Amino acid sequence: MKLFMSEFIKNDILFRLFYKEKFNTV
Repeated sequence: MKLFMSEFIKNDILFRLFYKEKFNTV
C-alpha cells in the first residue's frame, strides 16, 4: 500500500509538472 501511494504521488507530481508546462500561457 505504501509503495502504491508513493507511485501515485510521483505520477501526480509528474502530471502537475506536465500540466503546468503545457498550459503555461496564463
